[in-house]
Amino acid sequence: FAFAQSGVKYITLPDCLETLGSKAFIDSGIVYGPFTENSRCTTWGNHVFRNCDSLKSFIIPGTLSSITKHDKWEESSFAISDNIELITYGKGANNSTLFAGMFAGSGVKNVIFPEGVTHIPERMFYDCKAIKEVSFPNSVETVAERVFQSSSIETVRFGNSFKYFTTTNQNDHHSLFAFSQLKNVYLPASFY
Repeated sequence: FAFAQSGVKYITLPDCLETLGSKAFIDSGIVYGPFTENSRCTTWGNHVFRNCDSLKSFIIPGTLSSITKHDKWEESSFAISDNIELITYGKGANNSTLFAGMFAGSGVKNVIFPEGVTHIPERMFYDCKAIKEVSFPNSVETVAERVFQSSSIETVRFGNSFKYFTTTNQNDHHSLFAFSQLKNVYLPASFY
């Protein structure tokens, strides 16, 4: 609860900070994420940036490897933060930096994934009503089920390394784009 419900708008946390506790910025007035590209933060508690309506842009530390599990997967770190224009990743980001449902229920508009990520986990953009387009880097080979379920996604671009969609439950018949506003999908020629 360090900055919870505070009027703090701008803060840069030290790059050496390793853990950010649960609800650290919940309901705060923060405008820009508190990390730099060189941040070495490895662990977040739950609901860290929940209901941060002033939050505009954010760098996810490339060293992030653990987020405390939520009561429900729908309640992501950024849930109910409705005005996020851009999320990027810091140095060293890889598959362990991405989490199932990470942006679920948020108002994120644009995420730039780092080259080197090979898998996009399930429900990453579940119920994201502001996201319209996503371009995955060339390194992404697989995308899990329900990534865009109930979102407003219109256009998805897959890079040259894309191979297939994955599923964790063979009896689950929900598609990658179920209930989305999808209009355009661009697959690499090697996919066909």
